[in-house]
Amino acid sequence: MFSKFLNLDKEKQDRIINAAIKEFAQKGYDKASTNEIVKEAGISKGLLFHYF
Repeated sequence: MFSKFLNLDKEKQDRIINAAIKEFAQKGYDKASTNEIVKEAGISKGLLFHYF
Protein backbone atom coordinates (compact mmCIF):
# COMPACT_ATOMS: atom_id res chain seq x y z
CA MET A 1 0.00 0.00 0.00
CA PHE A 2 2.80 2.46 0.86
CA SER A 3 5.47 0.79 -1.29
CA LYS A 4 6.09 3.92 -3.38
CA PHE A 5 6.62 5.96 -0.23
CA LEU A 6 8.86 3.31 1.32
CA ASN A 7 11.04 3.30 -1.80
CA LEU A 8 11.91 6.98 -1.30
CA ASP A 9 15.20 7.92 0.29
CA LYS A 10 14.99 8.32 4.08
CA GLU A 11 15.52 12.09 3.99
CA LYS A 12 12.50 12.64 1.72
CA GLN A 13 10.35 10.29 3.79
CA ASP A 14 11.30 12.23 6.91
CA ARG A 15 10.47 15.59 5.29
CA ILE A 16 6.99 14.38 4.31
CA ILE A 17 6.23 12.73 7.66
CA ASN A 18 7.53 15.69 9.68
CA ALA A 19 5.52 18.15 7.59
CA ALA A 20 2.38 16.08 8.11
CA ILE A 21 2.96 15.71 11.85
CA LYS A 22 3.50 19.46 12.18
CA GLU A 23 0.32 20.27 10.25
CA PHE A 24 -1.84 17.79 12.16
CA ALA A 25 -0.41 18.89 15.51
CA GLN A 26 -1.13 22.55 14.78
CA LYS A 27 -4.56 22.25 13.16
CA GLY A 28 -5.94 18.82 13.99
CA TYR A 29 -7.21 16.26 11.53
CA ASP A 30 -10.29 18.13 10.34
CA LYS A 31 -8.51 21.39 9.54
CA ALA A 32 -5.16 20.06 8.30
CA SER A 33 -4.26 21.17 4.79
CA THR A 34 -2.53 18.99 2.22
CA ASN A 35 -1.42 22.25 0.59
CA GLU A 36 0.51 23.17 3.72
CA ILE A 37 1.98 19.68 4.05
CA VAL A 38 3.35 19.66 0.50
CA LYS A 39 4.63 23.22 0.81
CA GLU A 40 6.52 22.34 3.99
CA ALA A 41 7.80 19.05 2.54
CA GLY A 42 8.86 20.61 -0.77
CA ILE A 43 6.89 18.22 -2.99
CA SER A 44 3.90 18.54 -5.31
CA LYS A 45 0.40 17.66 -4.18
CA GLY A 46 0.23 15.05 -6.92
CA LEU A 47 3.28 13.29 -5.48
CA LEU A 48 1.75 13.27 -2.02
CA PHE A 49 -1.30 11.45 -3.35
CA HIS A 50 0.93 9.21 -5.48
CA TYR A 51 2.84 8.10 -2.38
CA PHE A 52 -0.30 7.57 -0.27
